[in-house]
Amino acid sequence: MSISISNGTTTVMPLDVLGYTISRQSQNVFHNIIGTATAIDATLIGAGLRSGTFTFLFDDEDDAVALESLYTGREVLTYADSDRPSITGMVHALSGTLTRAQDDSRTVWTVSVDWQELS
Repeated sequence: MSISISNGTTTVMPLDVLGYTISRQSQNVFHNIIGTATAIDATLIGAGLRSGTFTFLFDDEDDAVALESLYTGREVLTYADSDRPSITGMVHALSGTLTRAQDDSRTVWTVSVDWQELS
C-alpha cells in the first residue's frame, strides 16, 4: 500500500486512509410543464466533479503538520493511492474544514480534510 499527497514539490505519505467519502452533485434542471400536474421536463447535465472528505492516519505529529501545511497552502494537490485506482491522480484542493487531532491513545494523529476535485 502506497499513499501520497503532493503539490509537485513536496510529498507527504500518510500511513493509511482511515476513511473517505466521495460525492457528486447533480446538475440536472427540472421544469414543471405548464397546464399539467403530472409531467415534469428535465434538462439533463452530467454530474459535477467529485468532492468529499479524507481521513488520514499518521504515527508522527510532524508528518500530520506537513499534510496540514500542504492543504492550507496555495497549490493544487495530487492524490495517489495504490489501493484505490479510481481516485489515483485526482487533482484537488481544500474546500472546507481541515482537522488535525491526536488519537486517544496519544500515539497516532489523524488529519481530516474536506476536498473538491479540480479536474
